[in-house]
Amino acid sequence: MLHGGKVLAILFLASPAGCLGGQVGVSNPGFLVVVNKSSSIGTGTQGLLEYILPLSDGQSPLVTRNAHGTYAGGVVAQTFLFVFGTTSQGDQALWTYTLPLSKSATPTARTGFAGTPVAALSIANGQFVVFLEETSAGGCLEGFTFSALVSDTGPTLPAPTLSCTAGNLSLSGALTGGGLQLSGDGSDVFVEASTSSQSSPEEITLSAGTLASGSLGTETHQTLSELGSLSLPFQGITESSTLLLLPDPATPAVLFYTDTGLTSGSNAFLSQNSLNISPPVNLLALDPFGTFLYAAFTSSSSTPSSTPSLASFELKSVNNGSGTSPIATTGEGLDPVGLLTFTASQG
Repeated sequence: MLHGGKVLAILFLASPAGCLGGQVGVSNPGFLVVVNKSSSIGTGTQGLLEYILPLSDGQSPLVTRNAHGTYAGGVVAQTFLFVFGTTSQGDQALWTYTLPLSKSATPTARTGFAGTPVAALSIANGQFVVFLEETSAGGCLEGFTFSALVSDTGPTLPAPTLSCTAGNLSLSGALTGGGLQLSGDGSDVFVEASTSSQSSPEEITLSAGTLASGSLGTETHQTLSELGSLSLPFQGITESSTLLLLPDPATPAVLFYTDTGLTSGSNAFLSQNSLNISPPVNLLALDPFGTFLYAAFTSSSSTPSSTPSLASFELKSVNNGSGTSPIATTGEGLDPVGLLTFTASQG
């Protein structure tokens, strides 16, 4: 296992300007949106909570929005937030919000997913949105153009550019969970896919450009033996153009992988850097200025923990080694299923 200091060295060499020392802009502040799982836990009807960044201990949200179903995750594309989940009728649906949330009208649920979405990703400079979905056939990626998602306001989703059939993934079994990340240079999509037949998830690397054109393209596979089954919502981040950071659901830690190893199918694992928190986290987000790492955990029980569900870390410290303590914690009683950041200029 490589020491975390090797991670920091790789970042400095690969990106001199880096994303380690960005300053929070006073005229362009950053925001964090927490997608909350249920409308009936902790904060009552709050399904979305918007915080100004950086987080401070016990910080309250600036804006909250009522849930319109049981939310499962979300994605930011340009000035919009797309939230997916299940309606009270049991249908898989998408809700569309404008950012910041204070400007958003009440959304209407749109149904029509081919499967059950478990993760989403914005690619092609925000012009295309991809969903990772569980299906009876295993698992697939389904993708829509941004313009179609925001211009079509009917009760059903627009026709996908990337259909679930065209985006059917070559998996060893039925998809039971996973995540989606975009490489630092925007050229590749990383898919974590947990299946019913493997104890460790598969990592699949795909071309973002090919997906946006409506086809799956070549799949590069490898097994993430450092990870166990992904039974909860799962979200990692990419840092600069060299690293993929994934949460370790089994222990409070961040796992580091090299982009080049993932795209080539070779050994990509670098290190496991522990976090001085409890319990383990399953969601990560990077602040828009590359200074802070935000982490959250989703409760595995029907009753969320009274432990703060959100934690903020100095990214440089996490890169540099194990045992990093949070700068701030908040979000008691929440049950996050998504962490999404944006800046005031996006809204």
